[in-house]
Amino acid sequence: MKLNAFTSPPVHPATQWRPYLYSLVMIGLVTFGVMFTKEHELINIALFYQLPVILSAFWWGRWPSYFTAVISMLAFDFLFIPPTYTLTVDDVRYVWSFVTFLLVAFIIGGRTEVLMHEAAAASQRERSTAALYQFSREIAAIVDLDAIVQKLAMQVADTLGLRTRVILPDENGGLTVRADHKPPQASMDTTANDPEPPTLSAPELVAASWSFAKNKPAGPTTDHFAAVDFLYFPMATPAAVAGLLAVQAKNVTVSSEHLTLLEAWAGLAAVAMERSRLMAKQREAALLLESDKLRTALLNSVSHELRTPLSSIIGSVSTLLESEALYSSQDRHDLLVNIQDGAHRMDRVVANLLDSARLESGMAHLKLDWCDLEDVIGAALHRLKDLIANRTIRFNGSSCVAMIHADSVLLEQVMINLIDNSLKYSAPDSPIDIAVAAVPGKFSITVADRGLGIPPDELPHIFDKFYRIRLPAYRVDGIGLGLSICRGIIEAHGGEIQAQNRPGGGTIMTVSLPAPSDQPTPIERG
Repeated sequence: MKLNAFTSPPVHPATQWRPYLYSLVMIGLVTFGVMFTKEHELINIALFYQLPVILSAFWWGRWPSYFTAVISMLAFDFLFIPPTYTLTVDDVRYVWSFVTFLLVAFIIGGRTEVLMHEAAAASQRERSTAALYQFSREIAAIVDLDAIVQKLAMQVADTLGLRTRVILPDENGGLTVRADHKPPQASMDTTANDPEPPTLSAPELVAASWSFAKNKPAGPTTDHFAAVDFLYFPMATPAAVAGLLAVQAKNVTVSSEHLTLLEAWAGLAAVAMERSRLMAKQREAALLLESDKLRTALLNSVSHELRTPLSSIIGSVSTLLESEALYSSQDRHDLLVNIQDGAHRMDRVVANLLDSARLESGMAHLKLDWCDLEDVIGAALHRLKDLIANRTIRFNGSSCVAMIHADSVLLEQVMINLIDNSLKYSAPDSPIDIAVAAVPGKFSITVADRGLGIPPDELPHIFDKFYRIRLPAYRVDGIGLGLSICRGIIEAHGGEIQAQNRPGGGTIMTVSLPAPSDQPTPIERG
């Protein structure tokens, strides 16, 4: 939608010659038509000569219509009023007819021009309203500040046909051009719509700073800094001035309608930016609240996870120190095993916290080397030997040696976490199934149990940090970091990890790792 720049409705000044030439042509056509169609009354001829007057007023305005009226009257007198072919009249009544003719022509010409102005102004107001409505609709759903200022600059420049800037305060308290857009007709200019907005010149910066500080327009057509190139409008809310809307209006006639339009644009943009600011604060507050919740959950979980084994260790040590002579060697051995189990449990909690911190900070560097996935699984089972001593572990290996270029220590930690998870969430007499398979382009490792399974609505979240299933049946020890660490390690290797419910009950954890293109030649297992 394009408005007529910053000018009022078009006016054809008396110095333009073409409307007058066209008026003479119309008078000639009327004269030719009347002279070659005989038997017209003089009153009818006078009405015919009013037609060029009306058309001149409608097409070109007041002055061409006045000129047409005078020439029409002279032609009427010279050609049709006795004595013909002279400008004299025999009857004084014709003089009054001429006066009436001119008076009617002047009134028609003047009123027609007024109506043209009013119609043009009404049309312009309609386009302005439509432009504001379109802009308000486009920014209604936008919450990003940069998107709002770019949309504002583009809308104003494309609508008014003038270069437009949006200027916002920066972190240091200064003013920075955040958007700079030129109208389509300036597209051949290599400086139009540069990716990097320009800096303000010294005079422009002074005018912009004054307008921002005083919350008043500045620049051409105002009483302040009229010599600068841009007209600055504050984008103000009741709370503060959000920024400035600037249009390059030097040597341009600014109408009151367009001043009103610019003020409306600035007001809409200010409201949109205030909404963006409030939503950013709301998101920040929500993040802080969520962070507080996570910190509280972490402290509660860590304190519980550390307090329980620590209490067991302290109790066993106190018993040995205070009453060692009262216990047999087997009892002392059981107490020492209890201390060892508690220490291992605390070690796993601390290791998970450190692994999570390293993955999140990007400090976890992979130490890649060739390793056999079945050896990695065997090492994990050895570290869990005390936990799986009374459990059934069923292993289904690949027919070939599954060699992969990976960090064996981190993959071992993944397998420990997955197997430990299956042990926690399944009955003591149920088996744990582990399988390794080679498929085109990747290796697949599955750890399956016959436990409770996972509620379908919880599946998308179980790999989130500190996430715990909230149902009472799933209340087991842990801080919700194990699966999150597994995902971080596997994704660092370019793989993926998924969870799904097992038919017949239980859970299947599937780890997929890409098979390197330069892997050693597969060796059949004996």
